Amino acid sequence: MSKHDYDEFVRLKSLATRAQWTHELSAESLVALAEARVDPAHDHLDALLDE
Repeated sequence: MSKHDYDEFVRLKSLATRAQWTHELSAESLVALAEARVDPAHDHLDALLDE
């Protein structure tokens, strides 16, 4: 692997989503997650869950 390719791999890896434990979240973040709702424009996708 070339240095350029490796550097690009490292850059992209640094942008990847990271997981967090729920006990690491602030109380405000937990409340925000509990109250989060999907936009009603996507309600039609619920039917896919019933299949």
